[in-house]
Amino acid sequence: MASDPTAEEAEKPDVHENGATGEEAGDDEDEAPDEDAEDDEDGAPDDRPDAGDAQDATVTRDEVLGAPIALLTIGVVLALGATQVSNADLGFHLATGRYVLDTGSIPATNVLSFTEPNHPWLLHEWLSSVFIATIWDVGGPLGLFFAKLAIVGATWSLVYSNARRWGATVPSAGLATILCGWAAASRFIMRPQIFSNFALAGGLWLISRWLQDPESPKARRYLLGAGATLVVAYQWHAGAITLVIALGIIATGMAAESHFRIFRRATEVEAIGKALAARLGTVTVAAIGVAALLLAIYHPHGPKIMLVPFQLGLDDTLRDHVIEYRPPWAFPFAMMFPFWIVLGLTVASAISRFRKIPLALVLPPLLFGILALRHQRVVDSFAVVAAPLIAVGISRLILRWSEVKPLVLLTLITTALGAPLQHWSHMPVGPGLNPAVWPTTLFSWIKAEKLRGPTFVSDGWAGPFLAEFFPEQKSFFDPRFEAYSPEHYLGVYRHIRYGQPGWDKLLDDFGVQLIILKYTSPGEAKRQDFQANVRQHLLAHSDWSLIGFNERGEIFARRSGVNGDKAKRYAVSCFDPDLGTFIAPEASCAKALLAMVDRGFTDNHALLPTAIAQAYAGRLNVAQHLVNEAKKQQPDDGRVDQVSTELRLIAGAAASARAAAAHSSAPRPAPAAPSSAPSAQAAP
Repeated sequence: MASDPTAEEAEKPDVHENGATGEEAGDDEDEAPDEDAEDDEDGAPDDRPDAGDAQDATVTRDEVLGAPIALLTIGVVLALGATQVSNADLGFHLATGRYVLDTGSIPATNVLSFTEPNHPWLLHEWLSSVFIATIWDVGGPLGLFFAKLAIVGATWSLVYSNARRWGATVPSAGLATILCGWAAASRFIMRPQIFSNFALAGGLWLISRWLQDPESPKARRYLLGAGATLVVAYQWHAGAITLVIALGIIATGMAAESHFRIFRRATEVEAIGKALAARLGTVTVAAIGVAALLLAIYHPHGPKIMLVPFQLGLDDTLRDHVIEYRPPWAFPFAMMFPFWIVLGLTVASAISRFRKIPLALVLPPLLFGILALRHQRVVDSFAVVAAPLIAVGISRLILRWSEVKPLVLLTLITTALGAPLQHWSHMPVGPGLNPAVWPTTLFSWIKAEKLRGPTFVSDGWAGPFLAEFFPEQKSFFDPRFEAYSPEHYLGVYRHIRYGQPGWDKLLDDFGVQLIILKYTSPGEAKRQDFQANVRQHLLAHSDWSLIGFNERGEIFARRSGVNGDKAKRYAVSCFDPDLGTFIAPEASCAKALLAMVDRGFTDNHALLPTAIAQAYAGRLNVAQHLVNEAKKQQPDDGRVDQVSTELRLIAGAAASARAAAAHSSAPRPAPAAPSSAPSAQAAP
């Protein structure tokens, strides 16, 4: 990571973006900034300044800035990764790892599910799951937090070092690494892909070391090291395919380099050569073969698991069901704009220096950029690959226009300060579990009440459910798509989730006793044309009772099943928490809602409708107390003010009703007795 070369490295300059050493590329590095100067056939004007002096000046500046900027860069990346556990998939990785550790075997079938227990499970991330479960069991969420930071820090240290080895200046490498880390930060989560990204960064770093002097015996060890990295990575996660793609496209770029000389000003670029491309291709293919052989020896499905990324990546139905398989433009711009910045810089760097930067550096970011535009889950791999190209592009800009360097340093500092703040604005900071993803309150209540399954759980919570309840309870369906048949998650699970005709019979067929549901998301509502779904159907069904809800979701129990007693006693049949509306007179709901609050459902999504029900039932003091509690919990909750206004209207209406009642029941004066004297009008 450090920019200062070791004594051994000082004897051999770093690789620059053309694949040549600094001595060979020095003239190109210090090309005269005059855009109007006509280049000769060697690609540089005759009146350029002495290359050696400029190179020495650059080295001196980099020596001064090297350590501080390197530390700042990695510090920012660690800050971006210092967020709570916010991925639900962690749950089934924990359950998987525990199963492997407890049984000493890799399961061949879907042992985590009670609906398709005999379906083949192409478990392609078993070793990652074992690591995750071990860290969790030793250190809990805190241990996992620091393990994630260690992996993220190591990965992006390699990315920064790789950018430097391709000839980028220290400020350029720092800025590019921070920008790319920022773009990938939403994927800084403890899941197997984090290990594949580490292998990707390590493999690319080893290749850059090999290219520094590809004919030396020591450099050849780096090439073999890249192959060994690929072999090991495949044992951890089939996402090692990203390293295969990167090595393959680098080899392709090397082989195609000479053919592009017709179109590119490349006479100053030392040809890397088809021989080196063949060598890299041979090592890559051999590594794939060794990885497949190892899997064939010990894994129940052998090398077949290496094909899982193709199976999932080519399944267009997953775009509707799994958010990370959607394209980046399907996400809020505020979340994804760092990616768009990095993509733009990648394309700009490739176009502006296409004739001078080797294809081995240009092609991988462009290909990964195309993949990232198809699936958001590839954004982090794209960022790892793109950083060196962007760093080289910025370095060239500095060398051509020296006045740009202060702007680069200013941008570096500004981005270092702003990137974590922007990321933290939508990701909770620190160790622990993000309650939006991990509904610990609902799970704790289910355990306390000793509610029994089988349980139908929204797939977004199925992972955490397995982490909390497996092996006592298993999942109906969870996002391990390689473990279920398409007929199950499209024809059964989705059928129930959307409340399509026959949903209740499917629940009966699988003996489901308990249901835990997230609320309907805006996207889900839109896909269903805003029609009633299973949440509304359950409320109207005679055999199911809503027995609790909070900000995150709701729990239903079968009235005729093993939880029947509590399903009847705890029933809340007059309020729909998914829509936030009463479906019966508010006053009739007062007793059931208040009892639910007393059972521990005390967040604002429960307190506020309970307050409204109490107000309509005439218990204004109880209602105001509940509103005050809600205000204490969430002072900035706008719903509190709305409910307070409604309480005042209810109180005013009640006061008016009492006044009217008092007026109607007050004694009225008796009508006056008729006078015996004739009236004046009656007189003749």
